[in-house]
Amino acid sequence: MPAISPEEHFATAAPARRADLERLHGMIREAAPELEAEVTPTMLGYGPYHYRYASGREGDSHLLSIANRKQYISLYVTSASEGRYLA
Repeated sequence: MPAISPEEHFATAAPARRADLERLHGMIREAAPELEAEVTPTMLGYGPYHYRYASGREGDSHLLSIANRKQYISLYVTSASEGRYLA
């Protein structure tokens, strides 16, 4: 699947929801311009990183993500990195 831009991702949302998503995206870009934005199949993530648990399980995620759900917009925030709380 080719990568799409955040703007292309927002274009799939209803107009009223699109405005909220664009506003939230703008706030995140202003507050944390250093976080790379990536569109996934279900959300827009900022600050990609790779994780590995002591059990050996590993994967990829983002420090911050927003998702356009059926009835609301979800905000997912990673609170720890390298065993320490971020704030």
